[in-house]
Amino acid sequence: MQGISMSNTMQRRQFSVLACVFQSIFVALFAIFGEFHNHEEDKHNRVHANYPMFQDIHTMINDAGRSLVVHCFGAYFGLAAAKVCHRQNTMVVDDDESSGHSSELFAMLAKAACTTATFMLSSLADHLGRFNMAHIQSSSLAGGIAIGAFANVILYPHHAIVVGAAAALISVVGHPKILEKRLSIQDTCGAHSLHGLPSLLAGFLSALFVLLYEPSEYGPNFVEQYSAIYPQWKGSGQPGAHRDLRTQSFFQLAGLGLTFLTAIFGGLFCGWVMNWSLLNQVQPKPSYEDASYYLNAEFSLFGNIDNSGHGLGSSNTSIHKCGRIDYRPLDIEAALRAVKRAGIGPDAIF
Repeated sequence: MQGISMSNTMQRRQFSVLACVFQSIFVALFAIFGEFHNHEEDKHNRVHANYPMFQDIHTMINDAGRSLVVHCFGAYFGLAAAKVCHRQNTMVVDDDESSGHSSELFAMLAKAACTTATFMLSSLADHLGRFNMAHIQSSSLAGGIAIGAFANVILYPHHAIVVGAAAALISVVGHPKILEKRLSIQDTCGAHSLHGLPSLLAGFLSALFVLLYEPSEYGPNFVEQYSAIYPQWKGSGQPGAHRDLRTQSFFQLAGLGLTFLTAIFGGLFCGWVMNWSLLNQVQPKPSYEDASYYLNAEFSLFGNIDNSGHGLGSSNTSIHKCGRIDYRPLDIEAALRAVKRAGIGPDAIF
């Protein structure tokens, strides 16, 4: 059995090896043949500057894809609130946090074409070379978040590819439930690995790419292009513009830090408010029971049309209690019988 297991593991790792080889070839081809040409610039393009979101924490930084003000702020605001709202026995009494087999299968089919890096790293991270659906479902989106803060800065395709691969790497590596084990923060949707870590990477790389590119690399009308990206650049000619590249890089880091701290303290305050006894009415158990929040309750959509125990919730259906309402899973056959007895046609429902 051990020989068969090792053989299957090696077969699974073949995908990771091949994916790594082709990904390296892909990056090399773009690095060699991909180039930004000045004649491809359209001098007649108009630059539309939109009002920066969350201007008080934006600090005049470049964040074209809102990786900082949306993903970083949202992720760590929620995690800080989750820390305050954490219940000591939640992770002990609840075993239903995982998703079902069908949802995992559909998630894999939907995400398979998104990125190869996540599949490769997920397989390498498992001791048997298997794919972790938590990685596939979330980490395959991390590249778009990581490059969002400087997508309008990138000039060479291979830089974007490397950033996407790095985002997949930190997202997969950061996915293990360290927050739950070490900090008692319940991150049920993986906000830290999907949004938080890639957004932090985006903030640091946005500061790096300020120093990596010279303004002259943006073409003959680089003054207009560069000023649209960094309005406070000293070469823009605008009143009060005085920043050089190093200063702008520092402001990118300052924007990341300010966003992160605002999210943390704002989330802590929000969690403190949510812990008030007036608002904190959620039953501690079962926290992950779907029937407690989403599935059909004991009362019927058709009113009190059946009190014989043969309606939507039949007698052989298990009942999940949540507070004062009895919830039970939907019995399709019982529902159709109730509809037939009520004289309601299918057209009235669907």
